[in-house]
Amino acid sequence: MAHLPQLETQRQILFCDTLRILGLSFPSPANHRDPPTHPLPQHIYATERALSILEALEGALESIQNEHGIVDDTIDSFKVHKASAGFNTRDIPPEFDGIQHVVFHQEYPPNDDVASLFSISSYFDALREARKTRGSCTPSAPLQCELGDILLYGEAISSTQTLLERNIKTLEVLPVPLLSLATYQLSGRGRGSNVWVSPLGCLQWSLLLRPPPQFPTGKLVFIQYLVGLAVVEACRDVMGKLGDSVVLKWPNDIYAKVKTLRGEEMKKIGGILVNTVFMAGGVRIIVGCGVNVLNDPPIFSLSQLHPGGSKAIPKLTMENMAATIMVIFGRMWNEFIAAGSFEPFVDLYLDRWIHSDQLVTLESVHPPVRARIVGITPDYGLLRTIPETYKAGGPEFIDLQPDGNSFDMMAGLIRTKK
Repeated sequence: MAHLPQLETQRQILFCDTLRILGLSFPSPANHRDPPTHPLPQHIYATERALSILEALEGALESIQNEHGIVDDTIDSFKVHKASAGFNTRDIPPEFDGIQHVVFHQEYPPNDDVASLFSISSYFDALREARKTRGSCTPSAPLQCELGDILLYGEAISSTQTLLERNIKTLEVLPVPLLSLATYQLSGRGRGSNVWVSPLGCLQWSLLLRPPPQFPTGKLVFIQYLVGLAVVEACRDVMGKLGDSVVLKWPNDIYAKVKTLRGEEMKKIGGILVNTVFMAGGVRIIVGCGVNVLNDPPIFSLSQLHPGGSKAIPKLTMENMAATIMVIFGRMWNEFIAAGSFEPFVDLYLDRWIHSDQLVTLESVHPPVRARIVGITPDYGLLRTIPETYKAGGPEFIDLQPDGNSFDMMAGLIRTKK
């Protein structure tokens, strides 16, 4: 038994050497950090001009607490804390018995003591600098502040998307927009039944939005396209020419073009999920997004677009990427709402995606058809294709819904999503 630790070390060395011989890469054990196994307290902050909104939210949550001071909601239960001089998050038990603890910080600039893997102050500094570069914009009603002004951060939570979407009591009183961001997700969600894996280095966030009551619901499908475009533009803003290799895959994936010994390859670095909740007072939009920013191999990330890694791209930080996405998407959102359509962004979107004039096989129709992609429809955001060979009496166009189809880009197949 005394030799077991030594034998385990030798086993790990042999296993790592075997993987290297096979040409596989993996993080160094010295850099390994075990992720949390349970949710940790969440902390909510605001810019100086949004502190009054934070104060109102604290009061609203207190008004729906039960006699034990708990907000007992559909999926989660919440306990509100005030970050006062005598408060210490270490006093909160690590095991919550199903209770999510939310700590309100009413000070600005914020204190970084509670977050070791994400700098709250650096995020707000980056938000301010991005607005200087891109310009601030007056939020369009019913938004109460600019995107990114209110940040809910937890080092480890179940899912940023589930937290906002499925706790209806809390959702009714949350301000819009509200950004929920986590370093680790214990139950991250992807499109459909997919699971989003959330290792260290992935920027994962959900954003609560609310369009005006008169906004046409048929145009909400374009939000996933708008978010993807904002992320791609943020990569160009933060990474310069390196960011030009980041592109869009229909309907909601983000890829990077990577030069390898085998030629150019496409590596997935992100995905987008948009959920809508119809409730009293109007529709709520919950935008979820995960982008691999600083991940180590074998997971590909933005930092690996440069041979020198993230150290060679000084602006590439989690905080700066989050802030830049918020500022760019905020301006796009205002224009989208004002126009009532995706029309102002169509040309840029088609320039940033990888499908123009792409020849594919449509297995979602019977019999399968070879068709060429020509764009997206302006009314409902469908993928528009033209059959390669026109048959008398056949359709001029074949339009495909984003939520009902799966695009196997490598095989050039579009099939009904199961």
